[in-house]
Amino acid sequence: MRKIRTMYGTVMLERQICPECGEWALILHNRTACCEVPAEVLARRRAQRMSEGSPVRRRPSVREKQRILRAQAYKCFYCNRYFGTLIERAGRISFLKLNWDHFIPFSYAMSGEHFVAACHICNSLKSDMIFETPEAAREYVLEARKKKGYSDVPAM
Repeated sequence: MRKIRTMYGTVMLERQICPECGEWALILHNRTACCEVPAEVLARRRAQRMSEGSPVRRRPSVREKQRILRAQAYKCFYCNRYFGTLIERAGRISFLKLNWDHFIPFSYAMSGEHFVAACHICNSLKSDMIFETPEAAREYVLEARKKKGYSDVPAM
């Protein structure tokens, strides 16, 4: 079974020809993404470049930003806190700042329909990771926030 590592921009992914359907398939959780056939873990670290990363990061338009913020009720996509909320970590208090996150990482997003409004903390914790569902991303980010010691500042 032929399996290779491929580079999409700056992201390395494994793929192989699926024995079930005969097509090239990405490997997710040691299974082909198309037919979920088990795949072996690849030992070598070399990669074949499939596409170059774009030199310019696109931002959502003003109209897109307004649509996203309304859809998310002006809250962070991951932690569901309002932007501007006070947050504390290690005795330091700060405000949650709005960031525009590429839910699908910039390195291999194919369309502009991948932006979410996220607070600067959640955006930083998620980084360039990919999740199968928004719920999985939220679960990961909320657990990471807890481990880092972030907490809401009680109202006075």
